[in-house]
Amino acid sequence: MIMTASRIVATFVLFGTIWLFAADRVIDLLVDDTWAIPIWRWLKGFTSIALSAVLIYWLVRRAERMQQKLELETARQRDRLAHMLDVSPAVIYALKPSEHNGPWIVDFVSHKIEQVSGYPVDYWLGHPRLWRDLIHPDDLQRVLEDQERFKTQGWLHHEYRLRHADGHYCWLDDHMVMMRDEEGQPVGVIGAWLDVSNRHRDGERIRHLANYDALTGLPNRNLLHERARHVLAHAAQQRMSAVVLHVNIDHFSAINETLGHEAGDQLLREMAQRLTHTLRPQDTVSRMGADNFIILLPGACARDAAQICLRLMTGVAEPLAVADQELRLTASIGVAEFPEDGPNLAALSQAAESAVHHAKREGRNTVRFFSRDVHEQVRETLTLTRELRWAVEREQLVLHYQPQVDARTQQLVGVEALVRWQHPEHGLLSPARFIGLAEQAGLIQDIGTWVLREALRQLASWRDQGLPVVPVAVNLSAAQFAHPGLVELLRQMLQQFHLPPEWLELELTESVAMQNSDNTIAVMASLKRLGVKLSIDDFGTGYSSLSYLRRFAIDKLKIDRSFVVGLSHDAQDEAIITGVINLARSLGLHILAEGVETPAQQAVLCRHGCDVLQGYLFGRPMAAEHIAQLLAHPPVAAIAA
Repeated sequence: MIMTASRIVATFVLFGTIWLFAADRVIDLLVDDTWAIPIWRWLKGFTSIALSAVLIYWLVRRAERMQQKLELETARQRDRLAHMLDVSPAVIYALKPSEHNGPWIVDFVSHKIEQVSGYPVDYWLGHPRLWRDLIHPDDLQRVLEDQERFKTQGWLHHEYRLRHADGHYCWLDDHMVMMRDEEGQPVGVIGAWLDVSNRHRDGERIRHLANYDALTGLPNRNLLHERARHVLAHAAQQRMSAVVLHVNIDHFSAINETLGHEAGDQLLREMAQRLTHTLRPQDTVSRMGADNFIILLPGACARDAAQICLRLMTGVAEPLAVADQELRLTASIGVAEFPEDGPNLAALSQAAESAVHHAKREGRNTVRFFSRDVHEQVRETLTLTRELRWAVEREQLVLHYQPQVDARTQQLVGVEALVRWQHPEHGLLSPARFIGLAEQAGLIQDIGTWVLREALRQLASWRDQGLPVVPVAVNLSAAQFAHPGLVELLRQMLQQFHLPPEWLELELTESVAMQNSDNTIAVMASLKRLGVKLSIDDFGTGYSSLSYLRRFAIDKLKIDRSFVVGLSHDAQDEAIITGVINLARSLGLHILAEGVETPAQQAVLCRHGCDVLQGYLFGRPMAAEHIAQLLAHPPVAAIAA
């Protein structure tokens, strides 16, 4: 407006000056009549007034239009700024100094403050101390110290918690800058708040996931290691003990497979609560995965651990309702003590794990303390199990064959295929060393399939060499026999090697045959239709029902070696064998005796009518090329061991 007024005055003065001199000069040049000159000058005055009025009107109207345009643009800019403040996630504020050096007063704040704090704009403008009163007590001292630094450095960026009107606290990211005049004196503050509560919540969630098990809410391996580091360091400094427990829920995998994973998860959550409630506040229960829990007991010794383990086992054994069923669980616990059994958590956990494996081997539902001898056995077992997974792929498994001879003529009438593991470090390992491991590790199906395929391949090889082939007997594991694809697998293998099915004899132990006798009858019937031979191995050691035995589609009974050993001096063993042979005769079955090692045993078995003999007296298990020699040069006399 100042510039507009100056322009109007300057224009008027310029126009008036020009008119004053120019008009008089024009009149003097054009008017000769002296009496007419006053009249023209009078007209000049009126004309000057009229032209001045028109000029002033034009100048004022032009200034008004410029002012209106400026006001309109200012209003447009103000609306744009207001809209930007409304859509901005940040709260924009301005502070001004108060009188008498009191707290700075809120001079302006955007409407976003209502969403962030729950208080309206007018409330903030009318309460200078509101901001300070709402800061979290734990953050207030730090914030005030930051404010003191702000007075000298002129800028500040920090985070703190502010209480919302509804009572909860939100995290604010606060940026502020000091405004100063030409002399450097503070005249105001411009700042921005940003609600970063979600970021802090996400950070807390990430930290929780990094340190706690998602299923049970228990500390995980990371947090356990951190706590153990402090506990064991303190124990070492104070010459105190500490205990690490490894708790494993017995038969959890079977429950998980039977009732489903949801039931298994519910069970684990319940077990986590029971274990936690049984222990002291300073103890740590952590889940290591599946049904394995590691417990850290600061300041405890072996004697304390024994009592604690009893309480834990009692808590686990309480009835538990899962999937509309009431379960009663048991747990196996391994105990390791610091510092005797290890200097750190890794060593103590390994020792406790070794102890819990010992507890499981001794029947479960028990507590075992770490023993270095037992640990070495467990370590060797775990190593063998790990290496066994590669044995088939690396072609470390081999088959040996033990001769089966006719009891009367001693002619070779069959062989039994027995798997061996040619271990690169331990040499040739018998099945007793690794078959149990294979069953526990779930490898028995793969190994059993390999044995079947290799035995049939070897039969085909002997046939292709022109040798008089005899049937080969192969033991079936419980897992193989229960597999629904067994019959089809055998059919494909026999077709692959172009072998008649009667050249293959499958052996089932008495216990496997009786696990599900109705299913056994159905599977045996399918195998018989395929044409393979079937036998019951280790007969007499189980609890088979004679009624079921009559219904089994089998061809042969194999007398267990435990009855053969005492034949020469134990009348009861001879009576049992006589009964078994008579039973087989009545059922139309052949009879084979295993473990024949002496001529005396051979004589008794022949006298009672045993059909086939097998044992060291006729030959140990041997490589395929040695069997080829026996096939090439019949009849077989007693083969040297």
